[in-house]
Parts: sequence; structure tokens; C-alpha cells
Amino acid sequence: MSKSSNWSSDYKHPKWQKKKAEILDRDNHTCLLCGDTETQLHVHHGYYGKHDTKIWDVPDKYLWTLCENCHETVTEEMDRVRQLVGSVHPSKINNLKSLIKSANGEEEGTSKAEDGHCLKRSFYEQNDTDNSPRQKKSEIWTDADDRIIRAVSWRPDDQLCDHTSVANGNGVLRLYHQNGGIEEKIYLQDGVKHGPYESYYENGSTFVESSYEFGKPVFTTERDPNGYLLCLRRFDSEGLEHALQVEFYSHNPALDGDIVKSNRWYVHGLRHGPHLLWNYYGQLEGTYMFIEDKLVTDKADIVLKYLKSGHPNRRGASSLKTIFGPQPCCKELLNTKVDSPDDAPF
Repeated sequence: MSKSSNWSSDYKHPKWQKKKAEILDRDNHTCLLCGDTETQLHVHHGYYGKHDTKIWDVPDKYLWTLCENCHETVTEEMDRVRQLVGSVHPSKINNLKSLIKSANGEEEGTSKAEDGHCLKRSFYEQNDTDNSPRQKKSEIWTDADDRIIRAVSWRPDDQLCDHTSVANGNGVLRLYHQNGGIEEKIYLQDGVKHGPYESYYENGSTFVESSYEFGKPVFTTERDPNGYLLCLRRFDSEGLEHALQVEFYSHNPALDGDIVKSNRWYVHGLRHGPHLLWNYYGQLEGTYMFIEDKLVTDKADIVLKYLKSGHPNRRGASSLKTIFGPQPCCKELLNTKVDSPDDAPF
């Protein structure tokens, strides 16, 4: 707690008298602890703000109407609380913050709803100088299998989002950034993601584009805030990484096109095939070979021999040339289908 150096005289200042009257009106001239309306009422500061903050500039959410007796009791109890807080190990501060948020009904997390479902709440960020109550972002009800049963969301202006409509596990959930732009757009069927999934940066550019089938990912791409590719992944029917996975560096304006960071082949969630690493200028720097998720060699000559030999049913030497030169292009490789370990590209 911090007080202005002239805090005792500040209580007589017209600005504080005006603020005090506003808080008393807000609380209906009633002690918030005992309900007393007859004895002298005080306005309690739960927090005085940073050093030299004037008492009338403290946000309303830190001011409470209390009767004289309750004010004395609360002041003593708060002193004890501050002593306890001072004894908390620094590594436990976040736990303490969570307990306080939970006591205020502002905890971002999961609680038990009356119907037995789990209720997950999220809130928008809020500045300490903001007097308004903390603004809800979403409420999502899930069942024992973590399927979404019902969901509602709010825009930053406290308006209920009419584009979010999730009931009985079906519908669309939209979440928003603080600036009002869309953050996520989630299509649901039977409580799980089904169809397109999209998320966006605050500047409005696309971050993630994915497709789901009954909760299992089919493919996903990620981009940086400027729209350049960061990764492309594909998955099998069980939602396991499958076929060629490509990761990109953030765009290098000195080079033309998206610069590949790594190529990794998967078969039903297991690394199975070559694993290639590239530097920022598109030059090959690391070569590995995996068989059913086990590293069998990191010898470049062996891995490159497998790659250059190609696969009779997949590609010829001409398409492989794009792997070894600067600025590798993976467009042809992305079309390679891998259905079993026998189809791996080596």
C-alpha cells in the first residue's frame, strides 16, 4: 500500500469529498459488511495506488463503504493480510494471485457449474486505472469428456456476441482481441472442433488456419504477423502428425519466398524418414534419418544417398534438386502421400 505524502490533508480536499460522495451513493449509503446505515460511514481504500497517487485518483474498484466499526476491523485485518503476503515465498506469488482472483469471482480457469458441467471463464486484460468491473471474454461449459456443451462470448465493449451460438455442442464460437478484432473462430459439432478453425493476430492477419474432423486435426498452417508461412502440418485419421511436415523461418526480405527451416517425414505420429535442417539462407545444415521414431543415422552422405535415390512411385531427380539448392521449395514434396511406413520417401 502506498499513500500520497500529504494524504492526511488530502481527506479534506474537495476532490476527495466529491469522490467519497460518489462511492457512498454507489453503495446506497450502506456498510458493505454489516449493512449498517445509521452510524458514521467511511470510504475504505483497499489500495492506495502507486507512490504520490492522490486518494481521489484511486480507481473505484478499490474503494468500499464501511461503517466506522467495520472500517477499524477491516483495517486491522488488512494489516495482518499484508504481513502474511510479505511472508509468501516469491515462487508462490502466482498461486496467491489466483486465490485472490478466485475470491473475487475473477479467476480465469475452471469451476463446477450447478448442472454438473465444468464452467471455464476468461476475461479481457484491464489496466489498474480502469474503474469498471473486469470484463468477461467468454464462458464455456464442458462435460466430463471436455466436450463443449454451451458457450457464450462478449466483445470488448461488453456487448454479448450474437455471432457466437453454441448449444448442445453445436455451433460457432468467436473470441475477440482487446482491440475488437477477431481472435479465434471455432466451428463445433458434438462438442468438438469440426470444420475450419481460424485464429488471428491483433493486426487482423491470419495466425493459424486448420481443418478438423470430429475433433481430430487434418492439416494446419501457421503464419507470422506479416502473412508469411511458419509451418505446415498434416495429420492422419487419428490426429497424429503424418506425411511431410514443413517449418519455415520468419520471412527474410533479402531472399525471395518462404525459407524452409526443417523438413520432417512422419508416419502416423512417428518420425519415419529423413529429417532435414536448413539455415536462414536456405542452405542445408543438418541431416538425420529416423525409422519408427528412432534415430538411425546423422551421416549426411547416407541420408542424401537415400534422398537422391528417390522413390519410384513418388518423384524423380528433377524434383529432388529443389531440396539441395539455396531457398528450398517444398511445393512438390507437400503433395507426397504417405499411407504406411512402406510409402515413406526413401
